Amino acid sequence: MHRYVGWRRFTWELHSMVGFWLFALLAMWCVSAIYLSFPYVFYNARDFLSEHGIGPTSGHRLDVVIDWMVRLHFGRSFGTGVEVLWVIVGLAPCVLIVTGALMWWNRIIRKTMHQSGESALAGGYATTELSGEASVAAARELARE
Repeated sequence: MHRYVGWRRFTWELHSMVGFWLFALLAMWCVSAIYLSFPYVFYNARDFLSEHGIGPTSGHRLDVVIDWMVRLHFGRSFGTGVEVLWVIVGLAPCVLIVTGALMWWNRIIRKTMHQSGESALAGGYATTELSGEASVAAARELARE
């Protein structure tokens, strides 16, 4: 992430960074959740690999991968540090929701307010006794903050 940038750029970079790094963990959690919900699919794959001799120990390798998926899914066998890390990573979707909403607000709603000249606080109703250009200027100033 770059330093000394505006809040819009910071929001964009934070959203991109969290989304990119979270993707690998979410993919692992999804595959392990499928295993935990439908384990017979993975066992059938293991048996198929063992029967057809695709690799001398390919069935055993799949067992090792399944074991690691379960450990990683729950954060077991790695201590409290990883469990705390999993809680923090579990909050990352909240960061994505907030930063995504901020980017959406700036891209869509703010442009709509700017084009129509509506007040940012009252949803189109002037909150002060300003009228005309003064009201539009006040709405622009609020949107910049």
